[in-house]
Amino acid sequence: PTGLQYEAPLASLGLDGAALIVFASGFLNNANNNDGPSFGLWVALPDGTTLALPEWNPTARVQVIHNSADAAASVVDIYLNGNLAVNDFAFRTATAFLDLPAYDTIEIGVAPGNSMDADDIIATFPFILDANGSYIVMATGLLDAINYNPFEAFTLNVFPMGQETAMMAGNTDVLVYHGGTDAPSVDVNEIGVGAGQIINNMSYGDWAGNMYLELPTLDFILDVTLADGTPTGLQYEAPLASLGLDGAALIVFASGFLNTANNNDGPSFGLWVALPDGTTLALPEWNPTARVQVIHNSADALAAEVDVYINGALAIDDFAFRTATAFLDLPAYNTIEIGVAPGNSMDADDIIATFPFQLEEDETYIVVANGLLDAVNYDPFVPFDLYVFTPGREVADNNTNTDILVFHGSTDAPTVDLYEVGLPAGELIDNLSYGDFGNGDYLELANDNYYVQVRLADGTTPVVTYNAPLETLGLDGAAAVAFASGFLNPANNNDGAPFEVWVALPDGTTLALPALGAAPVNNVCTSPEAINVGEEVDCANNSVIGDLSNAWNDFGTPDCELTGVIPTVYYTFNTGSFDEITIDITAGLNSGPEIGYLLLEACGTMADGVDTPCSYNTTVIGPVTVVGLEENTDYILMIFSNLDFANTAGEFTLCVSGDDTNSITENNTSSFNLFPNPNNGSFNIEFKGTEGMLSIDVLNLDGRIVASES
Repeated sequence: PTGLQYEAPLASLGLDGAALIVFASGFLNNANNNDGPSFGLWVALPDGTTLALPEWNPTARVQVIHNSADAAASVVDIYLNGNLAVNDFAFRTATAFLDLPAYDTIEIGVAPGNSMDADDIIATFPFILDANGSYIVMATGLLDAINYNPFEAFTLNVFPMGQETAMMAGNTDVLVYHGGTDAPSVDVNEIGVGAGQIINNMSYGDWAGNMYLELPTLDFILDVTLADGTPTGLQYEAPLASLGLDGAALIVFASGFLNTANNNDGPSFGLWVALPDGTTLALPEWNPTARVQVIHNSADALAAEVDVYINGALAIDDFAFRTATAFLDLPAYNTIEIGVAPGNSMDADDIIATFPFQLEEDETYIVVANGLLDAVNYDPFVPFDLYVFTPGREVADNNTNTDILVFHGSTDAPTVDLYEVGLPAGELIDNLSYGDFGNGDYLELANDNYYVQVRLADGTTPVVTYNAPLETLGLDGAAAVAFASGFLNPANNNDGAPFEVWVALPDGTTLALPALGAAPVNNVCTSPEAINVGEEVDCANNSVIGDLSNAWNDFGTPDCELTGVIPTVYYTFNTGSFDEITIDITAGLNSGPEIGYLLLEACGTMADGVDTPCSYNTTVIGPVTVVGLEENTDYILMIFSNLDFANTAGEFTLCVSGDDTNSITENNTSSFNLFPNPNNGSFNIEFKGTEGMLSIDVLNLDGRIVASES
C-alpha cells in the first residue's frame, strides 16, 4: 500500500452523464523536484474546469489505557506508524479518545519511557481499524517472566465497540475489564441497592459480557467473590451518582496484584475507572464498620487476663477482668471471627474459643464477655460466652439525661428487681436474670444522684443498695453500661471476686459503684423504733441516738423538702395525754447539718390536723412545737436528710417531749377508781395498793384547782 487514497464524489458533484479526465499530478518527493507541487489526483471537465480529488483519511476513535503493572512498563512511549503518539504514558493512566487512521493497517509500537525514537520500540502490534469505529485498547500483561508469578505476556487487548456516552440519559454505561494477572475468575455482586449479580465468571483478559452494562446512575457497592461465590473480602464503592456520571460511559478495570510478594512487590490490586476524557481514578475500597465496645466480665480465674483476636489478628492485648475497651471500629457486613486466648498469647494458634459475628454497617454494639471456663471449681457453672446488645449508645439520646444499659453478669446471682430508693424513682427493672440486658433497652434517667437497690424478684426483699452518683460524676448527656459482676458466694466459686456492680463508660473507663452498708433496722416505715414522749424539757433523760447512715428512702419527697436523695428512719410513739409535742433534733458528728422530720398517721399518710407536720431544717432553727395531735394516739415520726444539698447522713439525737401546761400526768402506780361516774358532783374515790397519806387535787379543764382533800 502506498497510503494514497482519494475520494471521487461523482454523485455529490452531479456528474451523471458527464465525461471527465482524472490525472495524477505533482511530485511524491518534492525535495528531489525543486520543491515542486505535491502529488495529487486532479479532474478536468469538458468545460475546462479542473479540481483536486480530496484525499481520503478515514479515522476511528480510540482510547488507550495503560494497565501493565510490570515495573519495566511503569512509563512507556507509544508510537503510531513509527511516530511518537503518546509520550511518557504512565501506569493506570489513559488517553482521551484519539482520532487514529482507519482502513489501512497501522502499527502501534511500545517503547520504554523517554525513548529517543522508533528504534527503541520493544513491541509492535498491527491493527486495521474500521472507519468511524470506536475502540478501547487495554495495555495489559507483563514483560518480566522471572519476577512475576503467574506470568501473563504483555499485549494490547482491544474492545471494538467503545462508547463515549451512555446509550440512554439517566444511565451510566460501564465496560468492565479483568486486568489482574494473579486474580482468579470472579463474580461481581452489587450489594448497596440490592441489584444482585452483575458479572458472572469473569477471568483475566475478559471484557465482562463483551458489552457495556447499562446501569442507572446510582451509588453502588460492588462485592467481588470467587466464581463459586466464596467471599474475597474485596468490596468497592462505585459512586456513579456522587461523581455526576449521569449520561457518561466509562471503563472499570481490575489492576495490580493480589499477592504483591509474588510479583516483584508491585502495586496492590484495585479497581480503577477510565473516563472518556482520559481521567482515571481508583474506586475506593468499601470498608464498612460498626462501633463495638467490649466489656470483660468473666470472673473465672482462668480468664483473669485474655487476648482478643479478630480474624486471627491480635486486637486487644492483656484484656483484664472488669475492664472495657473504648468503642472500636470493627469490620461490618462480612463475617468476622472474634477469638479469645489466654493473656500473653503468642499468636492466633493459642485461641481457645471463637465466636463468629456479622456486624451491620454503622450499627453500634455492646459485647460482654461473661461466664466461666472451669466447670469443676465454680458452682453453678455457666459456660463462657459473648453477650451482644444492639443498638448500643455512646451518648444519651437527650443531652440532659444519662442513659444506662444494665446487664446481669453474676453467674450465681438469682433473678432480681432493681429499684431506685434515693428519690425514690421506684422500680427500674423487673425480673433481671443472668445474661439479660435489663428491659431490653437503656434506662433514660435524669442526670441526678441515685440509690439503686437490688431486690429479690419478689420486689420487696432488699439484697444490697448502691450509690449511683450520676450527677456527681458529671455524666449528663452520657451513656454507660452497668453490669453485675462477681459472685454472691465466693466460697462456692474458687474464692473469686465478690459480687459488685460496675459501670463501663464509652471511653473504656470502668468503676465500681459504692455499696451502702447495712441499713438501719428502722430504715423502712413498717419497722419503726418505739420511743416515749417525755416531760417537757426532759430531753436529757428522754433522748434517743439515731443514724441515717446507709439509710434509703421508702417514702418519697416530704412536702417540706425539695427532691433529692433522701435517707429515712422511722420512730413510733403514743401521745398519751399530750395534744402538743416538741420535736428536737440535733445533728451528730459528720452529720447534717440539716435534718428534718415528717409526722405520719400511718405509713405513707401525713398527719392531719396538726400545724407543723413537716419541717426540714429543725437542726438549724431549733426545736419545733407541734400542736393539734390527738391524745392517746399512735403516730409515726420519719427523720430524714437530703444528700443533694451538701448534707451527710450520720448520727443524730432525737427528743420528743410533751407540753404539760394543760394536761395531767396520770398516776399509774396504783389502781384508781372513781364512782359513780357520771355524777352530780358527789362521788367516791377508791385507791388500791396505796398506803399512807394521800393528797387529792381536782382541777377543771383550765387547769385550776377547784377542790383539795388530804
